Amino acid sequence: MKLNFKELSENLENILIENLGTEFLINPFFRISKATPEQMHPYFMVMRNLPRPVILLTILIQIPWYALKLAIGLTLSISFNHQYRGFNCNSHQRKNLFLSHGTPSNLTDQKKDRFFDVLPEKISIHGKVPSTVVYTNQSNFRYKKDIKLLQQKNQSTSHVLLPKFLKFKENLDFISNVSLLAYRCLYVGILLYVRDSTRSKILLASISSFFTRKTYANYLLRERMREFFQNKLTVTFFLTFEGHSYEQMLIDEALKYNNDTKIYLYQHSPIVPYHFGIRNHLNHLDSKACVLTTGAFYQEYLQSISSKCNFIVLGSNKAIYTKSYAAPKSELILYVPEGTLRATFVILKLIHKLSMSLNDHTHVLRLHPDLKTNSLVKIALGVLKNHSNFRLSKSDLSSDLESSKFLLYRSSAVGIEALNYKTKPIFYAKPILKGLNVLFMDNSLHYQAVDAEDVISLIKLDFSDTLFNKGKEKLQELITNLNYERILKFNLE
Repeated sequence: MKLNFKELSENLENILIENLGTEFLINPFFRISKATPEQMHPYFMVMRNLPRPVILLTILIQIPWYALKLAIGLTLSISFNHQYRGFNCNSHQRKNLFLSHGTPSNLTDQKKDRFFDVLPEKISIHGKVPSTVVYTNQSNFRYKKDIKLLQQKNQSTSHVLLPKFLKFKENLDFISNVSLLAYRCLYVGILLYVRDSTRSKILLASISSFFTRKTYANYLLRERMREFFQNKLTVTFFLTFEGHSYEQMLIDEALKYNNDTKIYLYQHSPIVPYHFGIRNHLNHLDSKACVLTTGAFYQEYLQSISSKCNFIVLGSNKAIYTKSYAAPKSELILYVPEGTLRATFVILKLIHKLSMSLNDHTHVLRLHPDLKTNSLVKIALGVLKNHSNFRLSKSDLSSDLESSKFLLYRSSAVGIEALNYKTKPIFYAKPILKGLNVLFMDNSLHYQAVDAEDVISLIKLDFSDTLFNKGKEKLQELITNLNYERILKFNLE
C-alpha cells in the first residue's frame, strides 16, 4: 500500500512510541521535519512501495559502502582533531544556552544572530544573565577563519563553534552504537514482517540512514551539547523550532541532566501544513517548555495542535510592514527558491522556459544566501546569463520586492514578506506539494501554478490591488515586531 506524506509521518511516530523509543531520534529518518522533496528522498523505497526483499538486497549490497564511510570517518576524526584545541565548553558561561546554525551568512553578521537576532545580548545585558551561543559547524576547512568571525561578534555574549568531527574514541563508540540501533531496526522489521507490513518496510528502509552524515551530525551534536549540560549549570536552553529530530533529542538530554531547565523554542520561519515534525514534537512537550512565535496566527495555529506547553508571541526581524509601497512599473518577475540544490534547479528550469515565452519581462533570480551551488546549478546559471532578460539579484530583499510585479515562491518566507509590497505572489509547486505553501491559511492571498503554462496564464491576467490590501492585514498576524520584554520579564536564572 502506498503512503502519503502524512501517513508516513504518523507511522514513523508510532514506530518510535510503540516499537523503538525516542533514542532512535539520533537518526533523522524517524522524524520528517518538513515534507519537501529534498527531505523526502531517504524514503523513496517506502514511497515507491518497493518489495521488502528488494530493500534487504539493497542494504546487503551497500554494506561495503557503509564500512568505507565509517573508515573515512575514523580517519577524518584524526585529521580534524586539531579543531578541539579551540573548543572548550568549560571556558564559557552556560546559564543561558542558545543553539544556532553556523551558516556563512550567520557567522559573518557581526551585529546579531540570524535566527535569534539580538536576544542573547538582551538577556546578557538587560537581563544580567550571561549567555552563550553555540553554532553548528557548516564548513569542513574554515574552522579557524570561522572562529575569528565569531570573535568579532558582540562581546557581551560568548560564541562557540562546534568541531566538525567526533574524537577518535567517540567515532568508535558511534560505529558501535549506530550498528546496534540499525540491527534493532532489522530485528523488529523482521518480527513485523507478516503482522505489520508497513512498519516492517519502514524499519528495513531506515537501516541505511544510520550510516549517513546526518545521523553522524546528530550524534556529534548530542556529544558536544552534553558537555554543556552535564555540570547542571544550564538554566535556560534556547533553540530554533523546525521539527527536526535533534530538537527533541537535545531537549530530552538537557532535562536528563537538570529537570528544571527552562526550554524555549523559537519558530523563526513560517510553519506550513507539511511541518509534520513540529506537530509530533509539540505532543511531546510539557509545561516546562515555551514556544516563541513570530506572530499571533502561529501562536493560535500551534496551540490548536497541542496546548501542553506555553506560547508567547516574540515577533520577527522580518516585520517591515510600516511603509506603503507603490505598484512597480516594470514587468519584473522575482524568483525565490529555498536554499537547496533541488529547489534551485527546479526554478532554474522554469526561468529557462519563461525567459523565452515571456521575453518582454525581466526575470530576476534571488538565490538563498546559504545555498552551496554545485556544477549543475553553475552550468544552468551560465546558460541563463546568455539571456538578455535574465539577471541574478545583487540588491537587498526590500528593493527586489518593491520593484517586482510578480513573485514565484514555494516555501520561502519571502512569500509572506511579499504581502508588504504590491508584488503578486504565485505559489509554484506540483499538487502533491501544496502543503508547503507559506500562505496556506488563505487562498485569496496568493495565486497558484503547477507548471510554466500556468505561470504564463497568471502573468497575462489583469490583477487588482485587492489582494495587496488584504495581505497587509494578514502580514501583521504572521510576523509582528520583535518584543524582547516578553522574554526578559521571565525569570531566566
